[in-house]
Amino acid sequence: MHRFCEVYFVDCSSQQILENDLATLALFKKVGKTPQDGLLWLSHHHKEWLMVFNNADNIHLNLVRYFPSGSHGNIIITSRNPDLAQHAHEQHKVDRMDVEEAADLLLSAAEYPLTVEETREIAKQLVQKLYCLPLAVSKAGANISLSLGLHKYLELYENTTRRMKLLNQSPTQSDYDRSVYAT
Repeated sequence: MHRFCEVYFVDCSSQQILENDLATLALFKKVGKTPQDGLLWLSHHHKEWLMVFNNADNIHLNLVRYFPSGSHGNIIITSRNPDLAQHAHEQHKVDRMDVEEAADLLLSAAEYPLTVEETREIAKQLVQKLYCLPLAVSKAGANISLSLGLHKYLELYENTTRRMKLLNQSPTQSDYDRSVYAT
């Protein structure tokens, strides 16, 4: 059984995008067409929902004014802005993983078996070069699964010129900035 009746993702990379997402919620629920209509609906929706304010890094955005009132909803804020911790009942900093955990993530994302020792050793070498950062490890795993292969990826990554080319790759269909891929 799922804890939340619905989960809503709100992109907070700008005030306009945030308000568009809330207005879209209002339109989808057929309760209006403004961000305030979406927030009002959430405030009166008495089932337990979850709202994820994603990429809330803009220090000029007053996020509090977009929190629905009431006590039946849950909010998660993802941000690199530590000042937003003041709004949190709990906070969890996502930091570097340990080498074994990062190797598991890489191999899972690359769709490799976790138990082949030779493959695991190469994965450990690679995640250490990526500083065991979850986003970098996950991105590398996704690239490896597409066609490069684990051995080839490590070889390319170790070559400085090819590393820059590899990091600047982006899929043909993407809503993300290149900086996410470079991360």
